Amino acid sequence: ASRDTQGMIHYHLSSSKRFGPPFWPYLVTKFFIIDNIFERDDVQRMLTDFHWELSETVLLDASQTSTVGAFLNTYINDDGLGSLSLIEKIPDTDYYQVTTPSPPSLPVLYYAIADFISGPENNNASTLLDMLIHSELANIFLLSPGDFEEKLDQMRARGYLDIARVSQPYTVYLKKEGQAVLAEHYGA
Repeated sequence: ASRDTQGMIHYHLSSSKRFGPPFWPYLVTKFFIIDNIFERDDVQRMLTDFHWELSETVLLDASQTSTVGAFLNTYINDDGLGSLSLIEKIPDTDYYQVTTPSPPSLPVLYYAIADFISGPENNNASTLLDMLIHSELANIFLLSPGDFEEKLDQMRARGYLDIARVSQPYTVYLKKEGQAVLAEHYGA
């Protein structure tokens, strides 16, 4: 799958506004912080805590092990989302390190922003700039607030959105639907 396709899958799994497994956004926001080093057991403990908070039941060891493996292997293996280079396994250990990956393409990031802001459930096509650059989207794509704002400025230059910077708080206004930008990008 192309890097853009993998970026879309990562967004859909990792956003609390989408329909991936409930633990996925939780683990991504807890562990996917640039240069963070974590152990497989850390992920297992966090998953156990999450499951307990959600259901007040204990997750069976076999289920924990397979779920943690699926989560980590998704981001390590090339046949998963490995080409996004979000994490790497530290050789000969049970440790993983979050990398500084290349940002997603502008169409993929714009799609995620449009989906995150408006989603399928409403037509709200604006949000506050500070809320957006400090949202879970920044964490999902490992973008610093400055890098995120730079990407928004590039999208503004392409006509995807406007940013009203007349007075605080600044507002981001979407000008296109996310799927339309993807279709335009891929020539569909």
